[in-house]
Amino acid sequence: MLCHAPQRCQIQILTRAKVLKFGDDSPYSVQATLEWNSLEDFQKAASDQDALNTIMGDVKNFSNTTPKLMTGEIVGSQ
Repeated sequence: MLCHAPQRCQIQILTRAKVLKFGDDSPYSVQATLEWNSLEDFQKAASDQDALNTIMGDVKNFSNTTPKLMTGEIVGSQ
């Protein structure tokens, strides 16, 4: 399970999760891609500020960089 705080994270509405590790020549170290059924489901999960703070705060245990949260819409897939 990718949620670092499963007791607090509304993981049941998460449909897919992937973690990519980039090479040393990349400006980024890792990327977590989380897919939700809808924007509303993501907003519901992200509205739990305590859980979000716990999860984002846990990044320091895996990386020495500041996490960047970005959202977007899937426009294609195979």
